[in-house]
Amino acid sequence: MAIGRPTLCFLRESYFQYINYGREIPIINVNQNTIEGILENILNNREMLYEISVKSRQYVEGYHDSKKITQKLIKYYEGLFI
Repeated sequence: MAIGRPTLCFLRESYFQYINYGREIPIINVNQNTIEGILENILNNREMLYEISVKSRQYVEGYHDSKKITQKLIKYYEGLFI
């Protein structure tokens, strides 16, 4: 995702209750029952891959940037020791 590659993965719906950005994750959600149809759809709609690749990079920059994560950790640890 960091290099803008569209990603296919299984994301369990129950996972989203633990995060507030779940619907922003630009992963193409597949499982063993849906992967064939989804791959066929992707092959027939390749333009959607470009959009997903752009969103993938933006997602990584927004949620996995080391500077942002470090700042969150600092605030967390300051809260523990103050």
